[in-house]
Amino acid sequence: MSRPLDTVMLSEAQLAELTGLLDDLTAHHTEMLALLAEHRAAIASADTAALDRCIGRQQHAALRLSELESRRARLVRSVWQGEPGRRAAGPVPAITLSFLASRTAEPARGSLLRAAVRLKELMATVAEKQRAVRSASESLLGHMQGLIAQVARTLSPTGIYARPGAPAGVPVAGGLDMTS
Repeated sequence: MSRPLDTVMLSEAQLAELTGLLDDLTAHHTEMLALLAEHRAAIASADTAALDRCIGRQQHAALRLSELESRRARLVRSVWQGEPGRRAAGPVPAITLSFLASRTAEPARGSLLRAAVRLKELMATVAEKQRAVRSASESLLGHMQGLIAQVARTLSPTGIYARPGAPAGVPVAGGLDMTS
């Protein structure tokens, strides 16, 4: 079965957009690696101010990645709809930048394919580092929840303030003298 766009060649404008998009995505993911290293260091040092800065920068990075994905979708749409008979052919298929790079003529094809491979590797590294940061965050969260539970048990030995189903502290004998 043939893939969509098997015979399509990119225009000069589309080629320039593809080149710029690969460069921008590579720069973005390189910045993400640095940000993830800062985030991991902030967790390790329990630096709440640095964590706040990292979270703010990550939110900005997510917006930037959304913009880059919109550019990718526009490029794919322009290539897809640029073909005769495809304007009304239904939804635009999911086409990768690597596939588009393979549609270019030499000598650009080789450098674009190398850039696409580099981007894939970078994206995989970012995903791996994100999993590590998430794991460290979950570990820290579990530790903090354990500390909070321990403090709550210590401060509420009767279990009055415990959540239903939570193990209560040591029962305390108490009474009230109502004879006076």
